[in-house]
Amino acid sequence: AGIAMATPVPSINQPGFKPHYFGTAALGAAVPTGDWGNTIPLAHGEGDLEKSAGVDTGFDVTLDLGYQFTENLGLQLNFLIANNSMNTKQLPNGDQAKSDQSSQLVTITLDGLYTFDIPNSKISPYVGVGVGISDGNLFDQDTNTVYYTDKRQMALHGLIGFEYHINPRLDAMAGYDYYRYSYNDMPLAGHSTTTPSMNTVNVGVIAKF
Repeated sequence: AGIAMATPVPSINQPGFKPHYFGTAALGAAVPTGDWGNTIPLAHGEGDLEKSAGVDTGFDVTLDLGYQFTENLGLQLNFLIANNSMNTKQLPNGDQAKSDQSSQLVTITLDGLYTFDIPNSKISPYVGVGVGISDGNLFDQDTNTVYYTDKRQMALHGLIGFEYHINPRLDAMAGYDYYRYSYNDMPLAGHSTTTPSMNTVNVGVIAKF
């Protein structure tokens, strides 16, 4: 009699995706737009102060803590701190003076994430959108004066990028983030301002646990 060979039945416990927590640490370049990055009036001196600003590309630090529910769907808490400096020229009464301003934004958002699964690829693109709160200020380095600071302003967050899978516990990432803030009426020298935003480009690592 022959020996019957049974066809193996795939185990439901074979290696594959499992829901997991993850943490991200990233560094990058930050460029503000809106009045924080272009035409911020200064408040010291007499008369009308007209000013042209050259915003410098600043830096940002981003930290995330999240949970991946499926291969595609995830949720994260995003923390951003971004710093920028602006070299300004003031022209009160025809006289020209120089001042250095810096801006700082601290933002926390809750983001929904969608990751695109590409079979047999180490690269996974992702997109996301979120909402949260922010705290920002403008600081004149010449006079050591804080011109604007506010708490608990609304922030919107959009993000796009990709992950590169190094091993089951570690990914590299690169991405672009856009933050929009609800500072619709900054009280700077009696001037109203437009809603500012922040653009960041980051690289970092993702740890899974």
